[in-house]
Amino acid sequence: MLKSFVILAAGLILMAGTIEYAPTRTLESGMAYVWDFIHASHEEIIAIATIFIAIYTIILGTATSALVKEAKITTKHQLRAYIGVKAVSIHTPNVSNKNYKVPDPIPAEGYVWSDLIKIIVKNFGSTPASNIAVYLNWQPTNFGGRLMKDFAYGE
Repeated sequence: MLKSFVILAAGLILMAGTIEYAPTRTLESGMAYVWDFIHASHEEIIAIATIFIAIYTIILGTATSALVKEAKITTKHQLRAYIGVKAVSIHTPNVSNKNYKVPDPIPAEGYVWSDLIKIIVKNFGSTPASNIAVYLNWQPTNFGGRLMKDFAYGE
């Protein structure tokens, strides 16, 4: 892009060199010479300036387009709900009860278990999170033991 801009500028300078200039005043000062040149070739100067303005406008348009794309990506990330685990606690009042047995069959939904894992989820983003669910499969084992071979890890 810069290379084509430099070539265009060089071409315009060469074109400006072909402008015929016939001063109407004597060369009393450098300023009078410049003024005569501007007066004699004002249309060419306006044309060259217009071309530079057009090129600059194209460059600004390209930069603005890139900024808009980045702003859309940033907005998408900012409007996303960022949630994470704030705390995990294990409540096992039956851990020392050697006679405790897991209810079999497993009780229906709504049964309140006395042994549980409590997971606190927090919204860390600026957008509120909704419809949050945490699923956990838990199988009690002996200390240092392994999970059963048929343990269901869930989906």
